[in-house]
Amino acid sequence: IKHLVNSGDTRYGIAHKHGITMDALKAANPAAARKHHLYQGSYINVPVKADSDAAKAAAAATPKPEAAPIYKVQRGDTLARIARKHKMSLPALMKLNGLTNEDARRIKIGQELKVSK
Repeated sequence: IKHLVNSGDTRYGIAHKHGITMDALKAANPAAARKHHLYQGSYINVPVKADSDAAKAAAAATPKPEAAPIYKVQRGDTLARIARKHKMSLPALMKLNGLTNEDARRIKIGQELKVSK
């Protein structure tokens, strides 16, 4: 997690507040460990255990990327038709699915393709 340095904060105080060792705090902030002072308004990294409340709160606050919708290829489909149907360009559809020009000629019924929203 990130800790905002406030006036009067010390490395020892920050480590103690978060229940970590000074060595762990220094390891998470190698550039800051070489400096003598902490600067008010700057941020330092505070390592947390994966099962700690702070780690759970940080994970909950981190937005998770949504998966692209899936389209199942049907009889008569072409990549160009699928791209138009989903309001995307053919190159964008191919890139999203990691397809080459050669692959584009070989789509199969039932094949699943990622499409944009």
